[in-house]
Amino acid sequence: RVLVEKVKEQYTEQEMRDYSRTLAAVGLVPEGTDLLNVLVSLYNEQVAAFYVPEEHELYTFKDLVFSSNLDKMLLSHELTHALQDQNFDLLKFPLKVKTNDDLALATSALIEGDATMLMTRWYVENVDPGKMLGDVGAMFSQNTAKLREAPAYLREMLMFPYQEGQQFAMALYSSGGNAAIDAALRNPPTTTKDILHPDKFLHQRAAPDHLDLPQLDAVDWRLIGNNTLGEFGTRFVLGQGMGVYDAHVLAEGWNGDRYQVYERGTNGPTALVWVTAWETDPQAAEFEAGYKKIIEKRPATPATSLRTHRDGKHVTIVQSPDPAFVDLWDSAHVAGKTN
Repeated sequence: RVLVEKVKEQYTEQEMRDYSRTLAAVGLVPEGTDLLNVLVSLYNEQVAAFYVPEEHELYTFKDLVFSSNLDKMLLSHELTHALQDQNFDLLKFPLKVKTNDDLALATSALIEGDATMLMTRWYVENVDPGKMLGDVGAMFSQNTAKLREAPAYLREMLMFPYQEGQQFAMALYSSGGNAAIDAALRNPPTTTKDILHPDKFLHQRAAPDHLDLPQLDAVDWRLIGNNTLGEFGTRFVLGQGMGVYDAHVLAEGWNGDRYQVYERGTNGPTALVWVTAWETDPQAAEFEAGYKKIIEKRPATPATSLRTHRDGKHVTIVQSPDPAFVDLWDSAHVAGKTN
């Protein structure tokens, strides 16, 4: 109940519906995905406690007594969030930004990664090795049916802050102890590229290109999504058309992106405009060629009308099942009729 209330405080029903169609247009979730239902079912299955910065309160189930090793480890994770809030004010972090998923996910990875690393340290330092086997059995007996059934992108996005975030936090801790973690909390990473490559972050933060997309002014088309995928989201898209390893290698060349999704009428066809920046011209060319293969492999009814344009390190993609949109965007963009 509390989680549903928190989601509804952040997103209206219309915004949640538009976000679902936006993710579907990008190819991240199946069309018709009920995001609220999926997210709440995942939280209901996976979450045993959570900290709410707005209330400075830690929620958990009434029957949890925190007597087992795993319960205590869980408590150490949530108490870390309370300490983060007391020292750095979690409400100042861009966790709820709606137009930059890359920024929100990177911020979440720092906060959850720090707490996950600490709970792991607590477990290693405090638990009797003779009891570890029982804990492993308890972990493997947990119900993960909803997690397995969820769209792959939502599943990976849910796990990213804990898995990659922990690796990021461990790299910081290894380089400079708690002071390095504190420094990152004072000046957080702003892109998943930093989280995925902590060795580079420690020497020089990622500085992706700032990309703007003019909004199309057309009576029949409504803008329903305006966002950034980041390296994490881009490599997921690439993985739909090439092997995981190749997708990750190419996505490392990501240097910025911004996308818009439009909808014609109500529940009509959608259209995607996506501009990406790459570190080198060859990477941009490889992405353009690779994306065309992705669209060829992606089942779509009706067929997707696709047009790409590469200008050096920048690639612009315009696609829609409605061919008229592709022509409309090109004519408006070339004629300077966008605003």
